[in-house]
Amino acid sequence: MGCLLQTKPTDEFSAYGDRESLLMIYPEYQRQGVGTQVLDRIREDKDPTFFVSPKSNPSSTAFFHKQLGMSLVDETERYRVYSLLHSGA
Repeated sequence: MGCLLQTKPTDEFSAYGDRESLLMIYPEYQRQGVGTQVLDRIREDKDPTFFVSPKSNPSSTAFFHKQLGMSLVDETERYRVYSLLHSGA
């Protein structure tokens, strides 16, 4: 269906937190709620995390823009950075 990688961010993105999440959903599983279910599970962890979405990927941008509890925290020439708001936080 896809993969989720949680990693220490590179220096370029370390200002946004200690944990960067990279989410990839295979095209045949997109728009079926899989990505939203993954975000719900991450939110349950209550560990701060953020996502970097390249502006060259309109599907990624559309996904993050429609997610409840997701906040656009910064934007560069190439990327948008989103933070996941955790329940109870």
